[in-house]
Amino acid sequence: MATAEEPDDRVPHPGPHHHCEDATALQRAGAWALNVIVIVAWIGFVSGLRLFAFGDASPPTADIGAKLVGHGLGLLTLTLPVLLYFSLSEWRWGYSLGKAALGLRVVDKTGHYPTFGRALLRNVILLAPWEMAHSAIWWSPGRPFLDPPGDVAKGVLVAATAMALAWFVSTLIWPGRSIHDRLSGTKVVQVGVLKPVD
Repeated sequence: MATAEEPDDRVPHPGPHHHCEDATALQRAGAWALNVIVIVAWIGFVSGLRLFAFGDASPPTADIGAKLVGHGLGLLTLTLPVLLYFSLSEWRWGYSLGKAALGLRVVDKTGHYPTFGRALLRNVILLAPWEMAHSAIWWSPGRPFLDPPGDVAKGVLVAATAMALAWFVSTLIWPGRSIHDRLSGTKVVQVGVLKPVD
């Protein structure tokens, strides 16, 4: 039982960003654009390592084993590091590099940085269309990235594109709380910009 001197830790106390104004759609788009630069730099780094290590940039084949290896390597060297980059940085500091540059923070409903589980859920939802598209490309009949996708792959690509558009439109409708924020119990706020007092 908590005394007057000791607050009850079971009751959430407002965090440092509890009274901050929600981020605008333009701020979130800017932060995402900066994060895309980080992701592209990572892809370039991984691609350079592959060329250095294997000295071969041969295109993927239609062989099932090669597809499994290619998709697995893509998952381990691209998707997983990007997912962990966003999740760990938002859990630890409340921001990715793009958000930091624009003075934005990811917080939970009390204004604290999200737990790791909440940050991970947020980013799994955010990156789901990306990994769906990768899966559709890798597992379509023929050579991944070279041959036209099959009908099932086209359906998955359309679904992934629709999801990505839904994420984008939700940011325009609810700037501080787009779909992945709502489903994970987070929001994005502007540091130092307080909500107006009613």
